[in-house]
Amino acid sequence: MTSKRPADSSTAVRGADKKDIGPQAVGLVEDALEISEARLAGIVSLATDAIVSVDADYRIILFNTGAERIFGYAADEIHGQPLDLLIPDRYRERHVGHLAAFAASPVAARRMGERNSIFGRRKSGEIFPAEAAISKVEVAGARYFTAVLRDISSQVEAEAERERLLAHAERARTMAEVAQARAQDAEQRARFMADASVVLDSSLDYEETLRTIARLVVPRTAAFAIVDVVDEHDVIRRLDVVHRDASKQDLTRRLCEIPLDWSRPHSSQRARETFQPDFTPEVTPEILASWAQNEEHLALWRALAPTSYIAVPMIARGRLLGTIGLGLDDPTRRYTPDDVRDADELARRVAIAVDNARLYAAAQRATHLRNEILGIVSHDLRNPLSVMAMCGARLAGEDEIDREATVGIGETIQEAADWMQRMVADLLDIASIEAGKLSVLKRRHDPVIIAAKSVIAFEHVAAERQIELEVITPDAVSAVAVDEQRILQVLSNMIGNALKFTNRGGQVRLEVADQGDTVRFAVRDTGCGIPPEQMPRVFDRFWQADQRASVRGSGLGLSIAKGIIDAHGGRIWAESEPRVGSAFFFTVPVAR
Repeated sequence: MTSKRPADSSTAVRGADKKDIGPQAVGLVEDALEISEARLAGIVSLATDAIVSVDADYRIILFNTGAERIFGYAADEIHGQPLDLLIPDRYRERHVGHLAAFAASPVAARRMGERNSIFGRRKSGEIFPAEAAISKVEVAGARYFTAVLRDISSQVEAEAERERLLAHAERARTMAEVAQARAQDAEQRARFMADASVVLDSSLDYEETLRTIARLVVPRTAAFAIVDVVDEHDVIRRLDVVHRDASKQDLTRRLCEIPLDWSRPHSSQRARETFQPDFTPEVTPEILASWAQNEEHLALWRALAPTSYIAVPMIARGRLLGTIGLGLDDPTRRYTPDDVRDADELARRVAIAVDNARLYAAAQRATHLRNEILGIVSHDLRNPLSVMAMCGARLAGEDEIDREATVGIGETIQEAADWMQRMVADLLDIASIEAGKLSVLKRRHDPVIIAAKSVIAFEHVAAERQIELEVITPDAVSAVAVDEQRILQVLSNMIGNALKFTNRGGQVRLEVADQGDTVRFAVRDTGCGIPPEQMPRVFDRFWQADQRASVRGSGLGLSIAKGIIDAHGGRIWAESEPRVGSAFFFTVPVAR
């Protein structure tokens, strides 16, 4: 490599020295200087780092082999060129400022590593990172700068690779921790579902099962749980509220007891209406207010202080069996979509268990009903069969029977047959009601005419027992949309019962009156009345207020009456006071 030193520096030195020394001494000095410069040039050319010197105008005067290799320029083509050629455009102005500040400072040199990394530009235009040491010197009044520059691209790349590997390792460690946490969470969830399955398989009492599930959920996945059920008649009721804090038992009791209008918004309304989980990640005061039906209800919700809430429906065979509400009250916790999926899976399993329990209960009731029917039929059919048997024996045992006696025996046999037919008809009706297939053919009818028809068949019975039987109606009553034969069947049952349980000299009264969009029928008597403890069972199958044989019947009449009125979209109920009398009411819709 050919290196150029400052143009006239050595000559100037020699010229200055010649004034004071002789020709022989000057020759010795020049020889020593040339030897020193040769040694320096050899050292510079062997250096692997770039060594670059510039004059006061920042033009390159020294460019060693290392610089050629690093920057890609040959020394001959770079000598005399401005230093800016080796500096990226965006760093030039800053670099000039650094050189000016260094030139003005008392520091003669700065070692490599004292400054942050700098950037150089190769002949190809590639920008690379570097470290540099710099020194300054004045020779014959002229200032020169020399920089030793080291390309640290490989170091930077190695450091970047190290950082990348460290980041990758950190990500791997984080992913491993996440995977471990997920595995633990999955294990806990699986254990919870297994525990829930044990609970669901342990009992056929579905209400007790639901209460147990609520206590299993709290506090493992919820601070509190609310369980609402829908019974076989689609009536919604609050079954249980469970809180992890035992001191809030009074709060949960009040939440269970407070009457709710289920047609208004409430915490599980969307889950009940859509058959889908309802997820409220953040429960705000506005949401609480929308769930509350009155101030008392709102105060209870505020006392619960939920921060996150999930409501899931319990559905089996396409039918809603109830809802489960789960709430958190920890300000630092919120439910996640995974929690929603778990709650939905739990509700699905609970619904299957509840449905199975109800099916089992229905099967038990069916078995019990069958036994009851067999008992009733075997008992009640014996009476008309006995009558028919006695009539047959009389006909067979007498040689001669006059016509009048024959007619009487025939009438008795016919009455016994009618009795049996009524019993069979009742059994068929109750079976149709049980299956939800009771036939009702609605037509427009005058309720006054229906009332008049219903008492005709009982006038002779009332007269024989000296019971006053009357019909009370206003001058005008709205027409009704009913199946007349079915309504007559209901009234016949009610009037027959009233006459059966009213003593001689008593009174039975049939009343008809408008009541809003319905017409109300009422049958009142002055009989013995019904004890209060028996009133809830009045419309049950086979229930009878008096078990005496003289008044024994099938016990299906009022149950059939209720089924008929339900099929009309009406309402049926009873009121009674022992030793004063009873009143049976039902309503049917006005004809449109």
